[in-house]
Amino acid sequence: MAQINKENVGLLHDKLTITLHKDDYLPKVEAGLKKMAKTASMKGFRPGLVPVGMVRKMYGKEILADELSKTASAKLDEYLSENKVKFLGHPMSNPLKEAISLETANDFHFVFDIGLQPEFQLTMPNGKSDLIQYKINVNDALLDKEISYEQTRHGKSEEVETIEAEDVLQLELKAESFEKNIHLLVSKIKNDDSRKQLMATKKEETIAFDLMKAFNGDAEEVIHNVLNIQHEEFDNINFAAMHITLKKIFRLNKAEANSELFDKVYPGKNITTLEVFKEELKKDLENVYARETERKANTDLQKHLVESTAMEFPTEFLKRWIQAISKKPMTDEEVNAGFEAFKEDLKWTLIKNRIIVENNLQVKEEDLKNKVMEYLREAYKGMDDAMLEGIAQRILSNEKETEYMVDNLINERVFNFLREKTTFNTKEISLEDFENLVNPHQHHH
Repeated sequence: MAQINKENVGLLHDKLTITLHKDDYLPKVEAGLKKMAKTASMKGFRPGLVPVGMVRKMYGKEILADELSKTASAKLDEYLSENKVKFLGHPMSNPLKEAISLETANDFHFVFDIGLQPEFQLTMPNGKSDLIQYKINVNDALLDKEISYEQTRHGKSEEVETIEAEDVLQLELKAESFEKNIHLLVSKIKNDDSRKQLMATKKEETIAFDLMKAFNGDAEEVIHNVLNIQHEEFDNINFAAMHITLKKIFRLNKAEANSELFDKVYPGKNITTLEVFKEELKKDLENVYARETERKANTDLQKHLVESTAMEFPTEFLKRWIQAISKKPMTDEEVNAGFEAFKEDLKWTLIKNRIIVENNLQVKEEDLKNKVMEYLREAYKGMDDAMLEGIAQRILSNEKETEYMVDNLINERVFNFLREKTTFNTKEISLEDFENLVNPHQHHH
């Protein structure tokens, strides 16, 4: 019977040695050889009549290696489960010292390094704190800007040769394994340097252009409003290697601010006056900005919890684990450079997981469907639920999209729970000041 020996080799770092004896693996190896002999096809022998000794000679080492690996993994999983071991990442296997051979087969020793989760006291904000919930003031200047945007968006276009600030550009995007043609309104670009770079481009000119930088790293904006793609496709794009070609420039002649425009923006609401149109726009903008300020408050709350919760980690184990899971080889210097940020993320994951488990914040299938429908009703205003149901089913049949939606919903529940425990100081702020607060190195117009 297999033996398991545990040895502590450092802070929250254990070494497990699993010793497999002959009776743990040999019967399964012999059974595997006999099974293969019945199906093997070999020159000079009829199918199913290949001698077991011949199969052993040709495939014995391969079957032995496979059986040893499966048996050691099963014993490891069994040990971790029975002992309720709370580990970080996954156990790391060390090279096997014994040579894999049926002729010399005896005991095999599998050694695994395991990083353990730290014990920690969660320091909840409880009541009054230094945290601020901002409220962006939707003033007439913002409303006028939004009306101008809607007039431009619904206006008639003509093709021109040079770029101005309110023009629409037809762009051909290319990155590794990604190509797409898009239309982009220059004024929607958030990063000043990116906007200037694009406005200096000539027709048919190709330039290196980081689309994520252009939108200040706002992935949701890029996914839904710029590229209109799935999260799975987005995850595979190397934005740093992206090139764009300017194909066409369109200048939009603004639509009149009348009932025809109001109906295009808010179909079915029968808006006839500019005043009522402004009221609707104001409500929409307040909702949009409320989400942005809530995101900022949540980020600050997360930072507060991470900074005020003390945790220790098995540093050397984690650095080795990071190198093992990296898609590209990483030097020790590269690991060290990003290690503090990695630890902060890991702290937040452990804090969040405890909040989810202790307060039963898991997501059910019905919750997920309701959330997707809520999102679709906002995205496709005026479309009836029967049509939206079909879109929802397509989204939920995509594993990556479902995973993303579940993460979003769990995050929402975690922050809702935390916000109930926290008293924020409220503060009114202009949009410009808020954007400077969120992106301090970015100048806004």
